[in-house]
Order: sequence, then C-alpha cells, then structure tokens
Amino acid sequence: MDLRHLSDEEKIVRITKQFLQARITRLEQYDSPIDFLTFFDPDSPQFRHLQYMADRIELEAGLRQRNEARTMKSEHRVKHHMVGINGDYAEIVLLEEYEYVLQPVPEFKTSETTRYSVALSRVNGTWLLSDITTDSDFDDAFRDTDVDVKTFLDFDQAEQVSATPAEYMGPDMTGAPQLCETYDIRTAVAYAEKYALSYNPLFFSYKGLGGDCQNFASQCVWAGLGGKNTAEAIDLKLPPMVRTGPRAWYQNNTTDHDPFGRWIAVQPFADYIFSSQPGSPGPVGTVTDGLANAATGDMIQLSDGNKWFHTYFVVAHTGAPGKRTTRDLWVSAHTTDRNRQWLATLITSALPVRTIHIVGGVNDACSAPPAAPEDTDAS
Repeated sequence: MDLRHLSDEEKIVRITKQFLQARITRLEQYDSPIDFLTFFDPDSPQFRHLQYMADRIELEAGLRQRNEARTMKSEHRVKHHMVGINGDYAEIVLLEEYEYVLQPVPEFKTSETTRYSVALSRVNGTWLLSDITTDSDFDDAFRDTDVDVKTFLDFDQAEQVSATPAEYMGPDMTGAPQLCETYDIRTAVAYAEKYALSYNPLFFSYKGLGGDCQNFASQCVWAGLGGKNTAEAIDLKLPPMVRTGPRAWYQNNTTDHDPFGRWIAVQPFADYIFSSQPGSPGPVGTVTDGLANAATGDMIQLSDGNKWFHTYFVVAHTGAPGKRTTRDLWVSAHTTDRNRQWLATLITSALPVRTIHIVGGVNDACSAPPAAPEDTDAS
C-alpha cells in the first residue's frame, strides 16, 4: 500500500494501531501466528523490552489455546493522543479497550483497558516501534528483567493443589464473637465490577504511580465491610476504616494516605491481615499459600519469585473448595484495568500465588474494652 501521501502523524497512528490489532488477532486466531518483530526497530537500545512485549502477547495467546478458549464475540477500540514528533523520533500514547466473550467458560463479558506509551524511530523512511511500556503490573515486575515470559508456557501444566493448603499467615478464626462488621461478598463484588474500569473519584488513584491494584482491592474490602461511598464518610475515615493507632487502615481522595501502605501496597496489606486477630480493629482474615480454596470475595496476590507485586479481586468462582485452579476463578483488577477476566488466561502455576480471605471486621466501638460495671450496692 502506498503510504507516501500520509503525514508522519498519520503513519505513526496507523502502525501503532496495526500493532494492537495484530495483538487481538493473535489472541483470537491461534492458527494465525504473527511476527511482531516486523513492527520493531531491531537497532533500538530497548529491543529486549520490545521482545518482552511480544512474549507477553504470545503467553496470553498460548494460555487461551492451552485452555481451549474460543472467542465468541469481541469489540476492540483504540484511542490515541500524539505526544510529539522530533525529527526521526516520535512518541504516542494509546488507550486500548477490549471486550470479549470466551467459551466454553461461563459467558461473562470480559473487559480490559490498557494504556500504552510508545516510542518510534524512523528507519530508512519507515516508522518502527522502538520502545513500549504499559500500565500493567506485569511490566513493573518483568519488563526490565531477563525473563522470557514464554517459558511460563513450558512449565508443568498440572496445577499444584491440595485439599488442605497450608495456612502460613493469619490467626485461627473459629468462634470469633468480636467480629462486629460483616463482610458482604455481594456488595464487595458489585463495587469491584462498578469500578474496575471507571475509577471511584472519591479515592486517590495510584495509576501510573506504582500501580493501583491493592488500592482497588482494599476499596472492594472496604465496601464489603459496609463502607459508605460518600465524600464525607471517606474524608472523615468513618468505619470500617480505622483512622488512628497501630491498626490504622484508610484512604481518601488526597495523597494523605496511610504512611505504611497497608491500604495501597501488596505486601503491607498482606502483613496487615497476617497480624489481624478476631478483636483487632479493621478487616480480619487469613492468608494461605496457593489458590485451591480461593473464592468469590477473596484476593489473589502474585509474586515474581522475589517480591509480591500484584493483587486480583475474585468476582466469581466454580469448582470445589480445596481443589480450585486458575480455571475456576474470574478476577477484576487495576492496573491493567480488568473486569471478569478468566484467571487461566492471565497466569500459570509457574508464578507463586497466595489467597487473602476476609472473614469480617472490627470497628472502634466493638473493639473497645468493656466498661467497668457500675457499683450498685445500696448505701
């Protein structure tokens, strides 16, 4: 096709959109492998990062194929914003919206929104991609490492499950009368599905500031424990938030957040639940290895082998307790923003995972020590 009549901006928009369309084609048509390297500048100093991006696409396509998932219907939209062109160098930001339905899994409509920042260089008169970053937590964990994510597909496909996965964090929750806040799973899931793609404006967003995944999951827990979604309740840090003390756990629409990150960061939140007791203020729960007992309303955290870097919120499950695998779980998350995505198309058992289960909560009133009895002796 003769593209000489197009402006540089039009050529840049065309090639970046062609790259993203090729990604969707690869995900949906397993018999149509695509050489993504044809989009890339092989002389770019960021070439290994470009290879990482191609590997990520191949991994997701491979997971779909491994799980025999077929795309029944889909819609793909890309919006762009030009940052600028300077000679033979250009930058562009794109927002990709992808909605689809897979079979044979339950017919959930899955939605994803991903932000791409793309750098391009002009090579022999042709614009080629010279670097790509996304807002995905996987980028933060793997982009600058030497891990070839395609090797995850070669990992033993058998899920490591146990009828009684070992609990390595959290107290014994049997018979805990001190829990005075009920964790309403339906409310938590409804919140997750409402705000997975459209952020709650009453909370500060950490999208682009290290990731918003745990901030979003904490909001879901807060909603399930009865949090009132009003500016007044959030700014005053009303229960189920805990506004002061060693168990402080709160967030609002400014950067005045919990300095220990218990609300917003993956590992500190797990530590917070680990240290919870039936009478502790705030959310109370357990943390277990694996996801064999993961269920709707739980959180699943991922590790890259060195640190825990991402949190998903479970919005649906199938299968028997103690035997669940990635094939039994559907998750929502920030960032990349996802709603009702089948976990089997996102991760493999090569990644260490753990499950956080919330059993309820305790507010200031019910965690206060009982008042001393009044002296009723007659004088």
